[in-house]
Amino acid sequence: MIAKLTDAVEGAASKQAGLMALRVSMAGLMFWWGLVKGLNTGVGQAVSERFYGGAFSFDVILIAFGWIQVLAAIALALGVVRRPLLVFQLVMNVFVAASVATAFIDPFWLWLPGEKPSPSWQLFYPSVIVAAASWLLLAFRDQDRWAFDRVLERSGAAE
Repeated sequence: MIAKLTDAVEGAASKQAGLMALRVSMAGLMFWWGLVKGLNTGVGQAVSERFYGGAFSFDVILIAFGWIQVLAAIALALGVVRRPLLVFQLVMNVFVAASVATAFIDPFWLWLPGEKPSPSWQLFYPSVIVAAASWLLLAFRDQDRWAFDRVLERSGAAE
């Protein structure tokens, strides 16, 4: 049974579905965080104040960046303009992961000195997973054949 499941998951269609699911779900994460910033909910400012020393707390910058993220996420989910958008996503997610690096170095604050930064610090651990997923999407961009830009290439409609 395990062999049959493994064979099914290792198939070409399964790999394409997995890459598409990863691309769409990562775009979804960027979309929702962009929307939070773009709609000026206050969450973006609070995150900026808490984790980035207030560097991104200017409403105009935060709102504009949020809407840029929303548009980039929609394009990325569809699979268009992936080369620059996957780089954008990687840089953004590596920056976030680096900002909370202690969350994946010591997620439960068992041995790092000082006071635990937040009661639920371990919830930031996935930041490194998100950054790694962004890296994989960029590294396997040429194998994501279900992306719209690849479909256009195959049909001869895109140059």
